[in-house]
Amino acid sequence: MVFEFQIPRTFDADEHGNQHTSFVQKMSPCIKYVQEELQRSRSLSSIANELIGIGMPLLMFMSVVRQATGANLGGIKGLSQWWSDDGIVDSQAFDEWAKAHEIS
Repeated sequence: MVFEFQIPRTFDADEHGNQHTSFVQKMSPCIKYVQEELQRSRSLSSIANELIGIGMPLLMFMSVVRQATGANLGGIKGLSQWWSDDGIVDSQAFDEWAKAHEIS
């Protein structure tokens, strides 16, 4: 399955400078997609590779996964050690980390 999504490059800030609400609204199709794919037992590394393929940066991916799973940021941040602009460099280690930190 190929996820087609135009990645927003800007998010609106509220009166306090917070962009969270705008991020969740604009990224909701992507957040829902990650949730659905994880429910289908798809590996997080394969989802990540797909999102890398459409140009999603690491920090945006981490935020999407946080919203999709509710996992703690420390565990999600640890996934970055296997991230590259060309894809996940070690899918098995990436998925093992995700499972150990209850991300998938």
